[in-house]
Amino acid sequence: MLDKLITEKTLENLAGAGSFQRGNAYFSAGSVGPLRDTGKKVSARVDLVTAYLQRRRNDEALQLTWVQFEERPSLEQYKKLHTVAEPLGVWPEQRERALARVAEVIAGQAAFTLPRQSKPATPDYSLRLEIALWENDLDTAWTAVHAGTCIQKLLVALAGQLEPTRPNDALILYKRMIPSIVDQTNNTAYAVR
Repeated sequence: MLDKLITEKTLENLAGAGSFQRGNAYFSAGSVGPLRDTGKKVSARVDLVTAYLQRRRNDEALQLTWVQFEERPSLEQYKKLHTVAEPLGVWPEQRERALARVAEVIAGQAAFTLPRQSKPATPDYSLRLEIALWENDLDTAWTAVHAGTCIQKLLVALAGQLEPTRPNDALILYKRMIPSIVDQTNNTAYAVR
C-alpha cells in the first residue's frame, strides 16, 4: 500500500509540480525512513528520476541520480548515472566527476585505520577495476590492479579478458592469484609424503 502511495501519488506531485529540493528533501528528511532497509527508497527514487525525465526535467533527474551515486558509489549506481547522463549529452563530464568521486572513496577507505593498525590500509581498487571492466578499458583495469588490492573475482574477470590480446599480462594475474587460492584449499592437501 505504501509503495503504491509513493509511486502513484507522491511521485506524481513531486515530479509534476515540485522542485528537486522538495523531492530530495522528501527522501532525506526521514519521510521515507521506514523504507530504507527494504530497498524501496531506492526504487522510489528511480521512479522519481523516470518521472523527471518524462517531464523533461533533466537537471533534476541528473541531480537525484547523483544523490544516489554519492550515497552509495557502486557499479550499479555508475551505470544508472550513465543511463541518465548519456542521452542528455553530458556523460563525459559526469563520468569524470564520478571517477573523481570513486578516487575519493578509495583514498578515504585507505586512510582509515583501525585502532590496532600502525599504518593505513592498502587501497581497495575493486570499484575502479569493476568500472573499467564494464567500460571494456583494459589499460585502466590493469592500472587499477597494480594500484592496490582488488577482489579475486574481478582479477579472474580481467585475466580472462586479457587472455586473447595480452596473454603475458593474464598469466601475471593468474600467478598473483595462486597463493590465495592455495590458502583457501588447505595447502597440506598438496604436501608430498
